[in-house]
Amino acid sequence: VEFWGLRLAGCLLGLALGLFVGGGDPLIAGGVPVLVYFYLGARLHTPFEKATRQLKRELPEVAQTLSLLISTGKSEIEALQEAASGKGIVHTWLRAVLATRPPDVPLFSNLRNAGVRGGKRGHLRREAQRAGVPALINFATQVDFLKEASIGADVLLGNLADTVAADYQGEVNARAEALGDK
Repeated sequence: VEFWGLRLAGCLLGLALGLFVGGGDPLIAGGVPVLVYFYLGARLHTPFEKATRQLKRELPEVAQTLSLLISTGKSEIEALQEAASGKGIVHTWLRAVLATRPPDVPLFSNLRNAGVRGGKRGHLRREAQRAGVPALINFATQVDFLKEASIGADVLLGNLADTVAADYQGEVNARAEALGDK
Protein backbone atom coordinates (compact mmCIF):
# COMPACT_ATOMS: atom_id res chain seq x y z
CA VAL A 1 0.00 0.00 0.00
CA GLU A 2 1.47 3.32 -1.04
CA PHE A 3 0.57 6.62 0.57
CA TRP A 4 2.92 8.74 -1.51
CA GLY A 5 0.13 10.36 -3.50
CA LEU A 6 -1.65 11.42 -0.33
CA ARG A 7 1.58 12.67 1.19
CA LEU A 8 2.41 14.66 -1.96
CA ALA A 9 -1.05 16.23 -2.00
CA GLY A 10 -0.68 17.08 1.70
CA CYS A 11 2.72 18.67 1.08
CA LEU A 12 1.37 20.79 -1.78
CA LEU A 13 -1.55 21.86 0.37
CA GLY A 14 0.89 22.57 3.22
CA LEU A 15 3.04 24.67 0.90
CA ALA A 16 0.03 26.72 -0.18
CA LEU A 17 -1.07 27.09 3.44
CA GLY A 18 2.48 28.03 4.50
CA LEU A 19 2.71 30.69 1.81
CA PHE A 20 -0.70 32.09 2.69
CA VAL A 21 -0.31 32.07 6.48
CA GLY A 22 3.40 32.95 6.50
CA GLY A 23 2.96 35.92 4.21
CA GLY A 24 5.58 34.62 1.78
CA ASP A 25 8.19 33.75 4.42
CA PRO A 26 10.25 30.88 2.88
CA LEU A 27 10.97 29.29 6.28
CA ILE A 28 7.27 28.92 7.08
CA ALA A 29 6.41 28.02 3.49
CA GLY A 30 9.01 25.21 3.56
CA GLY A 31 8.40 24.11 7.14
CA VAL A 32 4.67 23.48 6.89
CA PRO A 33 4.96 20.88 4.06
CA VAL A 34 7.69 19.05 5.99
CA LEU A 35 5.49 18.91 9.09
CA VAL A 36 2.51 17.73 7.03
CA TYR A 37 4.68 15.04 5.39
CA PHE A 38 5.81 13.57 8.70
CA TYR A 39 2.41 13.96 10.34
CA LEU A 40 0.69 12.06 7.52
CA GLY A 41 3.39 9.41 7.61
CA ALA A 42 2.89 8.82 11.30
CA ARG A 43 -0.91 8.80 11.05
CA LEU A 44 -1.08 6.49 8.02
CA HIS A 45 1.69 4.05 8.86
CA THR A 46 0.25 2.84 12.18
CA PRO A 47 -3.11 1.64 10.75
CA PHE A 48 -1.23 -0.04 7.90
CA GLU A 49 0.99 -1.92 10.34
CA LYS A 50 -2.03 -2.96 12.41
CA ALA A 51 -3.85 -4.25 9.32
CA THR A 52 -0.72 -6.08 8.15
CA ARG A 53 -0.35 -7.81 11.53
CA GLN A 54 -4.01 -8.85 11.43
CA LEU A 55 -3.58 -10.15 7.89
CA LYS A 56 -0.57 -12.23 8.92
CA ARG A 57 -2.52 -13.55 11.90
CA GLU A 58 -5.43 -14.64 9.66
CA LEU A 59 -3.43 -16.19 6.78
CA PRO A 60 -2.70 -19.54 8.51
CA GLU A 61 -6.40 -20.02 9.21
CA VAL A 62 -7.32 -19.28 5.60
CA ALA A 63 -4.60 -21.62 4.31
CA GLN A 64 -5.86 -24.39 6.62
CA THR A 65 -9.42 -23.78 5.45
CA LEU A 66 -8.30 -24.03 1.82
CA SER A 67 -6.39 -27.21 2.63
CA LEU A 68 -9.46 -28.75 4.24
CA LEU A 69 -11.78 -27.74 1.41
CA ILE A 70 -9.41 -29.01 -1.30
CA SER A 71 -8.90 -32.29 0.56
CA THR A 72 -12.68 -32.82 0.52
CA GLY A 73 -12.61 -32.68 -3.29
CA LYS A 74 -13.46 -29.07 -4.02
CA SER A 75 -11.60 -27.25 -6.77
CA GLU A 76 -9.22 -24.43 -5.89
CA ILE A 77 -11.68 -21.80 -7.14
CA GLU A 78 -14.56 -23.27 -5.12
CA ALA A 79 -12.32 -23.45 -2.05
CA LEU A 80 -11.30 -19.80 -2.47
CA GLN A 81 -14.94 -18.76 -2.85
CA GLU A 82 -15.89 -20.57 0.35
CA ALA A 83 -12.85 -19.22 2.20
CA ALA A 84 -13.82 -15.70 1.14
CA SER A 85 -17.11 -15.98 3.02
CA GLY A 86 -15.46 -15.46 6.42
CA LYS A 87 -14.93 -12.27 8.37
CA GLY A 88 -11.55 -10.62 8.42
CA ILE A 89 -9.04 -8.79 6.28
CA VAL A 90 -7.92 -11.82 4.26
CA HIS A 91 -11.51 -12.88 3.65
CA THR A 92 -12.44 -9.36 2.57
CA TRP A 93 -9.40 -9.24 0.28
CA LEU A 94 -10.32 -12.60 -1.27
CA ARG A 95 -13.89 -11.42 -1.87
CA ALA A 96 -12.59 -8.27 -3.55
CA VAL A 97 -10.17 -10.25 -5.73
CA LEU A 98 -12.87 -12.68 -6.82
CA ALA A 99 -15.35 -9.85 -7.47
CA THR A 100 -12.98 -7.63 -9.45
CA ARG A 101 -11.54 -10.31 -11.71
CA PRO A 102 -12.29 -9.48 -15.33
CA PRO A 103 -13.85 -12.39 -17.24
CA ASP A 104 -10.94 -12.61 -19.68
CA VAL A 105 -8.23 -12.71 -16.97
CA PRO A 106 -7.50 -16.06 -15.32
CA LEU A 107 -7.59 -16.22 -11.54
CA PHE A 108 -4.45 -18.33 -11.38
CA SER A 109 -1.14 -17.80 -13.15
CA ASN A 110 -0.28 -19.82 -16.23
CA LEU A 111 3.08 -21.24 -15.21
CA ARG A 112 3.16 -24.51 -17.11
CA ASN A 113 3.60 -23.44 -20.74
CA ALA A 114 6.10 -20.64 -20.54
CA GLY A 115 7.93 -21.43 -17.31
CA VAL A 116 7.61 -19.55 -14.06
CA ARG A 117 9.21 -16.31 -15.25
CA GLY A 118 7.59 -16.18 -18.67
CA GLY A 119 4.12 -17.27 -17.62
CA LYS A 120 1.18 -14.93 -17.49
CA ARG A 121 0.30 -13.81 -13.97
CA GLY A 122 -3.16 -14.54 -12.72
CA HIS A 123 -5.46 -12.05 -11.07
CA LEU A 124 -4.89 -13.51 -7.58
CA ARG A 125 -1.12 -13.02 -7.66
CA ARG A 126 -1.34 -9.64 -9.39
CA GLU A 127 -3.67 -8.32 -6.69
CA ALA A 128 -1.43 -9.73 -3.95
CA GLN A 129 1.56 -7.94 -5.44
CA ARG A 130 -0.48 -4.77 -5.74
CA ALA A 131 -1.28 -5.00 -2.02
CA GLY A 132 2.46 -5.12 -1.33
CA VAL A 133 2.33 -7.44 1.70
CA PRO A 134 5.02 -10.14 1.39
CA ALA A 135 3.02 -12.77 3.31
CA LEU A 136 0.05 -12.26 0.98
CA ILE A 137 2.28 -12.45 -2.11
CA ASN A 138 3.75 -15.70 -0.79
CA PHE A 139 0.27 -17.06 -0.15
CA ALA A 140 -0.95 -16.19 -3.67
CA THR A 141 2.21 -17.62 -5.24
CA GLN A 142 1.83 -20.87 -3.31
CA VAL A 143 -1.83 -21.17 -4.34
CA ASP A 144 -0.72 -20.66 -7.96
CA PHE A 145 1.83 -23.46 -7.67
CA LEU A 146 -0.75 -25.69 -6.01
CA LYS A 147 -3.15 -25.10 -8.87
CA GLU A 148 -0.45 -26.12 -11.34
CA ALA A 149 0.63 -29.18 -9.34
CA SER A 150 -2.93 -30.31 -8.47
CA ILE A 151 -1.45 -33.27 -6.61
CA GLY A 152 -1.17 -33.18 -2.84
CA ALA A 153 -2.57 -29.67 -2.66
CA ASP A 154 -4.08 -30.31 0.76
CA VAL A 155 -0.68 -31.36 2.16
CA LEU A 156 1.13 -28.44 0.54
CA LEU A 157 -1.46 -25.96 1.80
CA GLY A 158 -1.10 -27.45 5.27
CA ASN A 159 2.64 -26.87 5.03
CA LEU A 160 1.99 -23.32 3.81
CA ALA A 161 -0.28 -22.69 6.79
CA ASP A 162 2.42 -23.98 9.15
CA THR A 163 5.06 -21.79 7.48
CA VAL A 164 2.90 -18.67 7.65
CA ALA A 165 2.01 -19.38 11.27
CA ALA A 166 5.70 -19.89 12.15
CA ASP A 167 6.64 -16.62 10.43
CA TYR A 168 3.94 -14.77 12.35
CA GLN A 169 4.96 -16.38 15.64
CA GLY A 170 8.59 -15.43 14.98
CA GLU A 171 7.57 -11.83 14.35
CA VAL A 172 5.49 -11.75 17.55
CA ASN A 173 8.42 -13.16 19.54
CA ALA A 174 10.80 -10.59 18.05
CA ARG A 175 8.43 -7.75 18.99
CA ALA A 176 8.06 -9.19 22.50
CA GLU A 177 11.83 -9.37 22.92
CA ALA A 178 12.19 -5.80 21.67
CA LEU A 179 9.64 -4.65 24.25
CA GLY A 180 11.42 -6.61 26.98
CA ASP A 181 14.67 -4.79 26.25
CA LYS A 182 13.10 -1.38 26.86
